[in-house]
Amino acid sequence: ALIIGISKYDHNNKFQDLEFCENDANEVYNILKDQGYDIPANAMLVGREEWSKMRDEIIKFFTDRTLKPEDTLFFYFSGHGYLDRNTGRTYLSTSEIHPERPQSRGIPFDELTTYLNLSCSERIIAVLDCCYSGALEVHSEGKEAEDEYMKAEKGEEIASLANTNMARTVERLIKSEQGKCVLASSLEEQRSFGMKDQPYSLFTYFLIQGLKGANGESVDINGYVTPELLGSYVNKKILELDTIKQKPIRKIDTTSQIILAYYPDLVNRQQQQQASQKDYLLQLLKEGK
Repeated sequence: ALIIGISKYDHNNKFQDLEFCENDANEVYNILKDQGYDIPANAMLVGREEWSKMRDEIIKFFTDRTLKPEDTLFFYFSGHGYLDRNTGRTYLSTSEIHPERPQSRGIPFDELTTYLNLSCSERIIAVLDCCYSGALEVHSEGKEAEDEYMKAEKGEEIASLANTNMARTVERLIKSEQGKCVLASSLEEQRSFGMKDQPYSLFTYFLIQGLKGANGESVDINGYVTPELLGSYVNKKILELDTIKQKPIRKIDTTSQIILAYYPDLVNRQQQQQASQKDYLLQLLKEGK
């Protein structure tokens, strides 16, 4: 696994520091480490990270020639995403990213696409938990402070463009039937990014619960957490929140099963749930319903 949580930004007048991104990364690390993933020290990037190091580690992670097709790769990023409205390109933000020159210190999504598709592994999941508030810039003549209404309106416009760009990128990230999966957050505004009363982002909070098995909700009858079940669980939980306008993006294209985590203790619970559902359906049939 390669885990990135960027919480510190040099240009924090435009890119707000995101303390929970470090918490996100640390908790994902703990779960994957417990599940037996190989995560060397250089594959855990949190806090403040420079462009050159982050880019080098991403390249090495995906293009390592010692990888085998059956190896499972888990790539996780939590931090600012940046939509360049002049070029339409979207970037993963390093700590050094500059709002006026994102191409020099940001990592374009299409570059990530290239590295991911060069990998020898046929079992890859990429999780992108990105906030686009760093791209928000409103010029108001005669005002020193930006009007809150204008910020919200412009923020929704930027988020819509960013989300459209994200969806297109996800489509390009995966070549057909190569065992690659992408789960991505999709956010309207900064205040929707953090999970209330939790030290994590909204998207990653439910991702964490799903990776832990979610009391049987995200595992199959064998106790496996798969990308399909994980993505369904995260989507369901976020869409149940009436106050949050967020529609996560997911694309799963694989011909073989990808196992992300294993919880044998949840097998009985899953079987009990299925047995209960079966009994209920049989009762409905008996009653002619």
